[in-house]
Amino acid sequence: MPNSSDTTLFSGQSAFIERMNPQHLLLWMTFVMSMVFAVWQALLNNFVIERAAFTGAEIGMLQSLREVPGFLAFTAVFVLLLVKEQTFALTSLALLCIGVGITGWFPDVIGLYLTTILMSIGFHYFKTMNQSLTLQWIPKVETPALYVSQYRSSAGIQHAVDITAMDELTLWRSI
Repeated sequence: MPNSSDTTLFSGQSAFIERMNPQHLLLWMTFVMSMVFAVWQALLNNFVIERAAFTGAEIGMLQSLREVPGFLAFTAVFVLLLVKEQTFALTSLALLCIGVGITGWFPDVIGLYLTTILMSIGFHYFKTMNQSLTLQWIPKVETPALYVSQYRSSAGIQHAVDITAMDELTLWRSI
């Protein structure tokens, strides 16, 4: 007969294994991507204009450069010959986070262009891999209704948190 500590350990492990669900990974990655992209948009609206003194021409060029990796997302097929999709998705998410995270250290035109390209490569490759993994990991019965609603609610919750955080940051900055 197992003692109570063995049972507790086993039930704790099963709860941990249950949380390691691919759907949870997809939702967390989506949450992180949405949050980081919202931070980038806030940076674009505030930092680029105030600190880097961008005009309409530089912002237009920045937005154009941001879309170039979107056209090149088809090259993900070639990268998948070398790495697994999960690894590629997490690496792409890391590129997105790094690109946004280092933006503040490069407040000049070229620096912002380069960090935007880095962020955009991560964003577009991640979106490609996220869609592929969703179709593979989520049962076809659940994909349209359940997962999409969870995906959107995760992004919606994240957006509400971002708005609140930005309002607090603006209030704190004005003090």
